[in-house]
Amino acid sequence: MAMDIRHMTLRVTTVVTSPFVIEKDTDVYEGFMVDLLKLVADQANFDYVIQRVRDGLYGSQRRDGSWNGMIGELVRGEADVAMGDLTVSTERASVVDFTKPVRNLGIQLLVKNPAYGSPESFPFTNPFSSELCLSIAAACILVCVVMYVIGRFSPSERSSPGSSLDRGTGTDRHFGLSNSIVFTFSTMTLQGYKHMPRCIAGRLLAAFWFLFVLFIAIVFTANTTVFLLAGGSRAETNPGMPFRDYTDLVRDTDISVGAIAGGSTINHLKRSNIGVYKRLYSRLVPVNDYAEGIERVRQSDNFVMLMSSNTAEYIAAMHCDVKVYGPLIFPGAIAFALKKGSRVAHTFNTALLELHESGTIQQLYHKWWVENAICSPEEMRYKAKSHGISGSVISLPDLKGAFAMLLAGGLASLAALGLELAYDRFKRKRSSKGQSAADKKDIDETADNAL
Repeated sequence: MAMDIRHMTLRVTTVVTSPFVIEKDTDVYEGFMVDLLKLVADQANFDYVIQRVRDGLYGSQRRDGSWNGMIGELVRGEADVAMGDLTVSTERASVVDFTKPVRNLGIQLLVKNPAYGSPESFPFTNPFSSELCLSIAAACILVCVVMYVIGRFSPSERSSPGSSLDRGTGTDRHFGLSNSIVFTFSTMTLQGYKHMPRCIAGRLLAAFWFLFVLFIAIVFTANTTVFLLAGGSRAETNPGMPFRDYTDLVRDTDISVGAIAGGSTINHLKRSNIGVYKRLYSRLVPVNDYAEGIERVRQSDNFVMLMSSNTAEYIAAMHCDVKVYGPLIFPGAIAFALKKGSRVAHTFNTALLELHESGTIQQLYHKWWVENAICSPEEMRYKAKSHGISGSVISLPDLKGAFAMLLAGGLASLAALGLELAYDRFKRKRSSKGQSAADKKDIDETADNAL
């Protein structure tokens, strides 16, 4: 049942967080949520008094079952409305009522924007790590050796006298050392080679080598493209982040992860059944407020902050040395919170729906996130681009499948060589027995004729 709240004065508790609630002076506030509250109050014709929450927290349940922060003040009847970047959650909704969502959001990382380096003379070396480049070179050498072994011992690789492709090497093999080297390194450039192995073992190795080379070429081309796109038109080198996703983040023990103490981010991670988020929760470093977290992010390359995506976007617009990074997790919404069973909920919801439909809330967002941005439009465009496309060096573990495939091909080709040698020996033995029987028959016939 809707309640007539005209000329009533509602007590509004809040946490000061830019740009949602900003304290201009003592008991004088402005910001996105303050403007929105004023529009709702004007429409419903009620008054309000804004007061900062005593403990500075959003609200989480203590071990004894009581609540702290803004949620606690609502539960105890010390406030009528809670306002700020307050996230809707199942746990909070069990003790308070939330209005219709004001803004959709999620949780993302705020990270220090890596400094740009000077232009590199050889930018094509960026996509692969040094370890991976050395591994590819070692694979080339091993394929050369295996191809030579196959050519050296395979009966099918014998050439007719004087027709050897390795003239001057003292061998009559079709695939000797020089041809094995030329074959391996020419196929690395996807140009192919005019001669192919004759034996099954050699062709099997060549097939797996072609697949390996094709896969490496595709990955190299794709990652080079990503580096170029992420760098845009900037002349400087676009630095990569030390991690690409949350899985990499939990593996890197050198990087600390912060989150607001008593906030919904910690609760989301704590209740999650996903392994990577559980490990992330065990790594969390609680911070008292956003100001402390932002300062730690700006001062250290080894500290990142998990926070509301809307707040992170605003901070990145105001501080050009930080940016939003990583995928959006735990999608949700922010809303006003009211006392459980509050009869003013209908009034708030009706006003919020009308403000959404008229586009007023979107205009407020543009006012506080776009018009007030300090970073230049070029920097903001670059941040948006690098947030969506970010170059990251490919390392050996990323391509372990390709190397495992090549190893399997090498072992299979050696096994095929063993079978070929066994079959050749069997044929020779059988031929030798047949020849011996024929010789014995000729001897017997000669002896009979002599008699």
